[in-house]
Amino acid sequence: MKNFLLGSLTRLCVSIGLCLMAVAGAAQPVPPTYKGGLVLTKPASPWRLDATGGYQFLGALRLNEGRLRLEDGFNWSGSLSYRWRDTDRFMVTYIYQASTLWLRPYGTGIRGDRRLTDIQVHYLLAGNMREFATAGSVRPFAGAQAGMVVFAPQSRQYGNETRFAVGLTGGATGPLAGPLGWKVEASMLMPILWVGGGVFCGPGGCNLGLSGGSALVQLRTNAGLTIGF
Repeated sequence: MKNFLLGSLTRLCVSIGLCLMAVAGAAQPVPPTYKGGLVLTKPASPWRLDATGGYQFLGALRLNEGRLRLEDGFNWSGSLSYRWRDTDRFMVTYIYQASTLWLRPYGTGIRGDRRLTDIQVHYLLAGNMREFATAGSVRPFAGAQAGMVVFAPQSRQYGNETRFAVGLTGGATGPLAGPLGWKVEASMLMPILWVGGGVFCGPGGCNLGLSGGSALVQLRTNAGLTIGF
């Protein structure tokens, strides 16, 4: 399982790196604005690093045994983006959440929740973000990304789960001082689970059965800093 996970992450990182190189090579720099021979504005920094933290919530799935849910909690994320034209950035995003996995068997109330294991959730997504011009310095943005999510239970009873995932994001950025800026965003994350089969399969077999294909929807709200270069 570890070799499979490492191989999947390696292939995805190589693919994302090649996409970034292709976008950077094909992109045209944002030209400065001229008036009477004087440069009024400088080209925006093509590369940008973002670091944000916030709250990640929801995330439930119906299984044969009951309702599986991830506990709400803090998340942090980092993004690397390249402005390939004036209104668009190609962005690679990593999101991390430390959570707890709970199972509520059918026919029981909240007191019937059974703690299964602590779990780490890792998203690696890539896609385009469209920025919208405004009269001021604040730039709203929205976009979509796709990639993978890894659910890594901390108990040896359960194995890792690697799934395809998509994300929708909206927010705004603005300047602070020099290359530093601020960023606020909200995202909907959707790991896709295929129809049938088991989930969290360990050495002794699958511990939980999936009753149908579904998207395990998570939401997050984050804020943080950006740096252009």
